[in-house]
Amino acid sequence: MELDAGIAQHLAARHPNDEQFRLLVENVTEYAIFLLDATGRVMSWNTGAERIKGYRPQDIIGRHFSIFYPPDERAAGTPERLLQRAEREGRAGHEGWRLRKDGTRFWADVALTALRAPDGELRGFAKVTRDMTARHREQEKDAMLAAMFERTSLGITLVDVSGHYVRTNPQFQRMLGYSAEELAHKTVGELAHPDDAEEGWTILEELVQGRRSHATYEQRYLCKNGQVIWAHNSATRLPDADGRMRYVMATVEDITDRRLAHDALRESEARLQAFTSHSPVVMFLKDREGRYRFVNEQFLQSFGLRREQVIGHTDAELFSRTQVDSSRASDAEVMTRGVPLEYEEAIELAGGRRVSAVSKFPVFDAQGAVVGVGGVATDITARRKAEQALREQGTLLSEAQRLAGLGCWEWDPASGRVTWSDELYHIYGVERGAFQPSFEGYLERVHPQDRDRVARRVAAAVRDKGAGFDFEERILRPGGEVRQLRSHGEVVRDAAGRPLKVVGACLDITQHKAAEEALRALSRRLVEAEETERRRIARELHDQVGQNLSALNINLDIVLARLKEPALKTRLEDSLRLVDGTLQSIEAVMSELRPPLLDEYGLGAALAGYAEEYAQRTGVRVSFNKPQELGRTLRPEAAVALFRIAQEALNNVAKHANARLVRIGLSLEEKEVNLTIADDGRGFDLAQAPRGRWGTSTMRERAEAAGGRFMIDSVPGKGTTVRAAVPL
Repeated sequence: MELDAGIAQHLAARHPNDEQFRLLVENVTEYAIFLLDATGRVMSWNTGAERIKGYRPQDIIGRHFSIFYPPDERAAGTPERLLQRAEREGRAGHEGWRLRKDGTRFWADVALTALRAPDGELRGFAKVTRDMTARHREQEKDAMLAAMFERTSLGITLVDVSGHYVRTNPQFQRMLGYSAEELAHKTVGELAHPDDAEEGWTILEELVQGRRSHATYEQRYLCKNGQVIWAHNSATRLPDADGRMRYVMATVEDITDRRLAHDALRESEARLQAFTSHSPVVMFLKDREGRYRFVNEQFLQSFGLRREQVIGHTDAELFSRTQVDSSRASDAEVMTRGVPLEYEEAIELAGGRRVSAVSKFPVFDAQGAVVGVGGVATDITARRKAEQALREQGTLLSEAQRLAGLGCWEWDPASGRVTWSDELYHIYGVERGAFQPSFEGYLERVHPQDRDRVARRVAAAVRDKGAGFDFEERILRPGGEVRQLRSHGEVVRDAAGRPLKVVGACLDITQHKAAEEALRALSRRLVEAEETERRRIARELHDQVGQNLSALNINLDIVLARLKEPALKTRLEDSLRLVDGTLQSIEAVMSELRPPLLDEYGLGAALAGYAEEYAQRTGVRVSFNKPQELGRTLRPEAAVALFRIAQEALNNVAKHANARLVRIGLSLEEKEVNLTIADDGRGFDLAQAPRGRWGTSTMRERAEAAGGRFMIDSVPGKGTTVRAAVPL
């Protein structure tokens, strides 16, 4: 503007009609130089004005200079204010958009100078205008670039040929956490991750040496706080006007999140690939034309194909006509309806007929249009065979339960749901459709005398985390018939011990119980018959044989008293001894058959006498507690049963136990008589003992025939204990 001011001052010293003034302005083409009168109307027009503004002198002289201003400037009164300021201050400068004759705009740098006479009278104004559009455009461009540099979301750096940061924008500074001053002392190698620094230096060297004009690459930066970020760099050479390399400018985009997402996606893809490759199910994807776009390893193995045989090909190129028709129909249904489809498919493969559960689903594009079909197929051949075998086994089990009279059940205590097998309905005499099983309904069908006991046993098993329950119970059928069952149940629990369900089985033992009762009755009759026969034999031995031998003994005594012959007397004495021995043997046999003490004095006296005789005969010490007086309260058959059990147990001790001491206990508890026989002998393993050995079956039968029970405990090296209890 110094040149503009000089021209204006020169004009102010000249009169408008001065020839030198006219020649001066006519020779200036770079400036629009013209005079305005005091009101602002154009009085002169030079070549530069015609070139810049597009008006010829005859078109513009006499018109107001406001015609050069855009409408908004005229409406704002800008031309008038400029004149007023120039008149007031002597000079007014202004930059802004102006209009050419053709309506186009240009950026004008204007100097408006007041022209006065020597006496100070305002003669007009000298106006010098320069077209600064090009410079203004450059300034706008520079401002825009500066704004972009400062405000862009990308980091921007300017690096010299030595790799030092000459300038950085705020985004780059925020990205790494350094200030502009701190970065001015850093090099590209110092900010790069150690693993990426060498590559960064190589790229800078290639750009500086001109081997490449542009480079894009990814690298890791070290932030001030120690954090590592990933960035995408785009670097460009910036030579000076002479073509010499001065700087390298780079845009830096933080792609840490994108890189992490990419790495995560890649890891997901790797997992998906591993999943599909190792999945036991067949997986595939087809496009709309039915060409395979993806198949997993199981698909290839199942059909004996290679991947290059499948990808890009259709079912018609790979499989039989029947299979192709079925696959096309299901594909079409999925794509038409746009919903998944599930079905079973049987196909013939090299290994035989296979059955698969197929699930097909539509594949959509971003706009929601169906672009293909995906599917998975699970080989369920083994499952179908297992289901068939299970059905057959279920039929056999149901038939076995029917034949055995065994019913099964399951109870969920939380929901109360109870399920019964067919045979259990039969056992209870109810129809499946007419009766809904429940725990309460079950208890209602238990015999009233057993109901409380059964409920307590089941509740205790569920509550106390026991091993289940096993008991006998009676039930009432709808018609009032009583059936006897043996019920067994187990409680299934979770890891915390909470009951999940109770499963069990019921065996109808009504006939078995009847048979047992009949057998016990038969055993009682046999025992009674045996005891009756024993008494008869003992009586006959006593009444006939014993009396005859006693008479013979008397006769022999008489004869012996009268004999004088020594030899005959000796023989007769031997005969007397034989008769005495025979009498003693007969008495022992009679005692075995029917101890006289048992009938005359009761079980206690009989056991005491037998124990004394046993100790003398075997040399085994016997300890027998003094029993309480049972009197006549003990049934004869009960007394006989306990006595015979004691006899059998003591005989076993003598034969097998190698014992030194036997303890016999006899007691009355409530309405039972309890017998205990314990020895300190060698004992034995009950699990290894042959069934019925050592007379245990006989002892058990005697106890049960008397309405009682029998038990035996033994441990190798710790002796044996026999217990029997019979009701009074």
